[in-house]
Amino acid sequence: NETPQLRSCWTRVNFALAAHMILRGLVEEGLKTAEREWATIKELDPWNISSRIDAVEGKNVGLQYYIGSANAWLVYLALKKRGLPLMASSLYAPPGYQQAP
Repeated sequence: NETPQLRSCWTRVNFALAAHMILRGLVEEGLKTAEREWATIKELDPWNISSRIDAVEGKNVGLQYYIGSANAWLVYLALKKRGLPLMASSLYAPPGYQQAP
C-alpha cells in the first residue's frame, strides 16, 4: 500500500545524507544529491521549504517554513571542512578549475 510517507522526500534527510557523502569522500555523489534536492525546492519556493515534498507530484505536503530544512547548510559546512572551494555558479569546483568568463 502506498502512503503519503512513502511518496515523500525529506529535505533535511537528503541534505544530511549529501553532507555525509561529501565528508566521506563521495564529493561528486553528495553534490549531485544536494543539487537535485535544491532544484526541487527552487521550483516550489526556496523561501518556504516544507518538512516534506511529495516525490511523485512534486508539491509541498508537510509543515511550512520548517526549521529542519536549514540542513542545506550541512553541505556547505562539509565542503568547507574538506577544504573544497565554493563558487557562485555551482556548489563545488575541483581544485584548479577555472570558470570561463
